[in-house]
Amino acid sequence: SDYVASRLGIWKEPGRRELQRFLATLGIPLEECKQQFRYMRSTFKSNLKDKFMQNSRKFDLDDLFFLSFVRQVDKKTQVAATDLVYCITALL
Repeated sequence: SDYVASRLGIWKEPGRRELQRFLATLGIPLEECKQQFRYMRSTFKSNLKDKFMQNSRKFDLDDLFFLSFVRQVDKKTQVAATDLVYCITALL
């Protein structure tokens, strides 16, 4: 996410190492980290949020999760409030 990228500074080598250290702390192999979430093995997906919550403060990622809402447009289409904020910001 943009939040994690900016907090860890992953555009520089120390930031990339910090990201890898964070993922290692979560206990997720690097090959699994490179997968899209839907293709990750269920053993890693099942408790991912809990691991994020337990380890985020160690890496100064206090606002990793926030409350939001989703609008269901039809059977297939959902629009998240945060997605709209990104779209409007891009247009400005």
